[in-house]
Amino acid sequence: MLKLTFLLLLFFVNSLHCGFGSGQQPDDGVHLPDTSEKGFEVEEKISKLKLLFPEIHEEIVKWNLLNGGKITQLKELNKLFKDLTGKHLSRAEDSSKGKFKLLKENQGDFAAADLHSFLKTFEKLVPFLKEKKLDFETILRTLHRNKRSDSDDDSKNPSIESGKSNDFPTSTNGDWYPSYHLSPPKGWMNDPNGLIEFEGYYHAFYQHNPSEAVWGDMHWGHARSKNLIEWEHLPEALAPSIDEDKDGCFSGSAVDDKGTLTLIYTGNIFLENDQLHQVTCLATSNDTINFEKLGKVMDPPEGVQHFRDPKAWRADNRWYVVMGTRDGDHGEAHLYQSDDLREWEFVQVLARAAGEQGYMWECPDFFPLGDKHLLVLSPQGMPKIGYQYRNLYQSGYFIGKWNPGKDFQIEQDFMEMDNGHDFYAPQTFFTSDGRRIVIGWMDMWESPFPESVYGWSGMFSLPRQLTFAKDGTFLIEPVKEIEDFRGKKEHLDRTVLTKSFLKLHDDAKAMEVIMTWDLKSSDAETYGLRLGDANHTDGGLYLYVDTQARRLTLDRRYLKHSLSGYRSIPLSDDDTVSLRVFLDHSSVEVFVDGGKKCMSSRIYPEKNERQLSVFANNGQAVLENCSWWPIQVNSVD
Repeated sequence: MLKLTFLLLLFFVNSLHCGFGSGQQPDDGVHLPDTSEKGFEVEEKISKLKLLFPEIHEEIVKWNLLNGGKITQLKELNKLFKDLTGKHLSRAEDSSKGKFKLLKENQGDFAAADLHSFLKTFEKLVPFLKEKKLDFETILRTLHRNKRSDSDDDSKNPSIESGKSNDFPTSTNGDWYPSYHLSPPKGWMNDPNGLIEFEGYYHAFYQHNPSEAVWGDMHWGHARSKNLIEWEHLPEALAPSIDEDKDGCFSGSAVDDKGTLTLIYTGNIFLENDQLHQVTCLATSNDTINFEKLGKVMDPPEGVQHFRDPKAWRADNRWYVVMGTRDGDHGEAHLYQSDDLREWEFVQVLARAAGEQGYMWECPDFFPLGDKHLLVLSPQGMPKIGYQYRNLYQSGYFIGKWNPGKDFQIEQDFMEMDNGHDFYAPQTFFTSDGRRIVIGWMDMWESPFPESVYGWSGMFSLPRQLTFAKDGTFLIEPVKEIEDFRGKKEHLDRTVLTKSFLKLHDDAKAMEVIMTWDLKSSDAETYGLRLGDANHTDGGLYLYVDTQARRLTLDRRYLKHSLSGYRSIPLSDDDTVSLRVFLDHSSVEVFVDGGKKCMSSRIYPEKNERQLSVFANNGQAVLENCSWWPIQVNSVD
């Protein structure tokens, strides 16, 4: 019955958006079937909608393949319905009451409390859904009117493969699946976990829902690489299976314990009234593929609910772990120590949110770099201040000095690690050649995930090396390995643009671009790089210098997917600005002036919106030089 309800809701949302929204008019004169027939018919015909709604037939089928019969928790259904409905503003407030009755009749197997929760969620959506005055019964009448004969042959539909109704659609559908960034082969991805170099491979674990392209049922996904660019997907490393992690194997880290690959992770348990219980658990592997759980090794402090994301390391002949937690409305990072990874002792509070630096600190990481220590974390609840902290949640770092037994002496207050739209939960690891590498989740909570219709959601950033320049400037640069995957180089010498566009590439999917602009000699109001259609319409991606504000702006304009808005950083006082830009199907990463700043965002261009060009508006801009390469990667899988 849950599957049936999902299909009803899915069909309802998609048909309003794409079917009637394009001008189709329902036939109110058609007989309305009885309640049971309505439910049965929607379920039966969910894969036969090509004649009724050809524009969205493929999308509906993919959603059905992805979610049909697999949603087991009502809150996940509510979230999915909210996400879908929120994108397709298509319901009238005055037509909602009668529809609750219809839904209620078709979900009699729900407990009364669950139904109440479902309807409560639905009611919250009503204020957002006022654009079209179509009701659910009308849609069902249209479906009934267009009923096809029982002799129709589904095998003629290329979107449906016989015998594969429970498989995920091909991830590359939609042209958004990345070439050289790690993404899940299917399902959902968020936080990087357990980044480690071990026995000749770089291993990346990650928060993973293998069954659906939405958050929930947290496993640990697993991939490995020889070069940080080409990734081989491996079986899930962890799945909820014991009492301590029955509601999710949440974030953590990996260490080499005397030759044994060991995972230290958060076991999550949901309690009543939105409460939770989080403990620290351990798992080990002798082959880097199969992991044995050793159960709980640490409880949270008394009275603390949020106690997660252990990042462990070894120093001074002992183990340390830093934990993300909160005290009231202030995030904190707690330090613990152990001799054997099994018994842990509290050491100190490394740092605590001051003022409005967040009510919760997630995904902490603590490590030496040069003669400094960095505390990297992801605060939740920081208010927006001017151009800063514009995302829902932030990721950044404190710089200071620390020695065991001493307080962490903060010398530089919290700074954002990335100034784009999408970067969260970064985690670092130390390589055998002496580099400190960081990878972040290149997405943001509560943002749209248009790629989810193809069975996957989420991607990681490029691996990036952290260093200090000779003058003490903190730098973040892409790892050197990416240069080994450059294709044929193209180049543009010094070029002056005057109120014009200059095309660089017709179909920019997986590319690297390096350019230098002469700020001193340029007076155009805006100038920079654009990814969009050949007609130079307003949509697409714009990376440009704003001369009047003297800022560099990353502006994405994908209104179709409810993604728009810009992020902006100040330019230096130098006469030039150098940009190193990476594009990978649905992402852009910008490294400014040798890694002094970086900006990462997800983008969703259609197939005809991948022309790459440079431009200048209202004046002259001088491009000193520009080089670009395709990035050519073969999947290890």
